[in-house]
Amino acid sequence: MGGLISRWYVEQMGGNATVHKLIMLGTPNHGSRYLPLVARIVRFIDNKLELVEQTKQKVIYKIDALDKKTEEAINEHIQKVAAETDIDHLGVAAIQMEPDSDFLTTLGYKGQANYYLITGIKGLPAGISSVLPEGPNDGAVHADSVDLTDVPVSHKVAFKVNHMQLRTKIVTFNQVMNFLIL
Repeated sequence: MGGLISRWYVEQMGGNATVHKLIMLGTPNHGSRYLPLVARIVRFIDNKLELVEQTKQKVIYKIDALDKKTEEAINEHIQKVAAETDIDHLGVAAIQMEPDSDFLTTLGYKGQANYYLITGIKGLPAGISSVLPEGPNDGAVHADSVDLTDVPVSHKVAFKVNHMQLRTKIVTFNQVMNFLIL
């Protein structure tokens, strides 16, 4: 999502005047077919939290002796879990990163000469692929989703790493440095 937001700034908010280079790591420029699965998992968690809240309310009404400290502790716990899972924000991101969403369509699928694309193509072990991405992907985003038209071939590179490794592997870091000095 960071790459998409950066593109939005460059392309839609005049950021091109101040951004010399934009280097994207595994950005789903064409969206992610698997984000809706993640969003469903988050909605499941959200529904469970709502159920906990409803149960808590029933307990509060049924037990008059429930002291204020216990009620506050329950509320704090629910707020903490909701904040940690960032439910509302992930829901919005999931909608925006669905292929052909209004957000992606408005942003477009065309790059610029100052864009650099780094793609992970490690894929996932056999057996997991029935649920998660198949083929050349970084474990979250298909390689073809990262590509943009009008970005020179010299500005594109793929590494056999997964999504988390895109930001931790030395080969990725070295490529970012190479792109920075071009």
